[in-house]
Amino acid sequence: DEQAAVLARHHAGAGNAEDAVRWFVLAADRAEAVSALIEAITDLDQALRLIDASDGTAAELRLRRGRLRGRTGDHPGARTDLEAALRVAETSGDRTLEMRSRDELGFLVAGAADYRESVDHLERALAIAEELGDTTGRVSALARLAITWANRAQLDRAQRSGELALDAASVAHDELLVTVAMDALKLVSLLLGRMADVERYGEELRRMYARRNDRWLEQFVDLETAFVSISGCRFDEARERLDRALATNRDLHDDG
Repeated sequence: DEQAAVLARHHAGAGNAEDAVRWFVLAADRAEAVSALIEAITDLDQALRLIDASDGTAAELRLRRGRLRGRTGDHPGARTDLEAALRVAETSGDRTLEMRSRDELGFLVAGAADYRESVDHLERALAIAEELGDTTGRVSALARLAITWANRAQLDRAQRSGELALDAASVAHDELLVTVAMDALKLVSLLLGRMADVERYGEELRRMYARRNDRWLEQFVDLETAFVSISGCRFDEARERLDRALATNRDLHDDG
């Protein structure tokens, strides 16, 4: 949001670092809410320049910037941020921050096909989530393990992890967590050839992502349901879905 960014720069220029950081973070919140990921990263860059790197707030902001960098294809920058957040977590004994940092690192390196390291981070994140009784952390780690196992062609493990994630999300009655679990099961179902399930998950997820304007995840719904269209010889529908996924990808500058 331009007004928040303007106010942030005003406070920064006046030497009011605390207020400037608050407004830059708000600007990042608003930018991310409309899938303006590059703008959100820029706002976080500005906030981080005003904070001591050893401060706990800096670690939280680097974790967030790392996640956004991963979504825009800047994997080296994302890894630098996430590893910095993890170091702070380990040094300070912040188990929640460690869980979240490992969860994001595991997801990031899986995207680079380093599945061994991915599983290590995600299993450690899962263990911490279970230790803390953190349902959000547990669902996220299980869902990402499902995706990682699927990409390693260990589909039995993938299915089991995805089902555990969905069970935990359903018990929590949390729609956001349900989407996390369903997104993982969508990929597992695709690799198992269960096209009706892929279409069903895709329809539900598309509605959920549209409600919260999450275009980054929505692109994968279009990509993966296009295979359902192809399998049914609905080639015009497949092209439409692939074109939409590609257009979204380009709009978001997701170069990875």
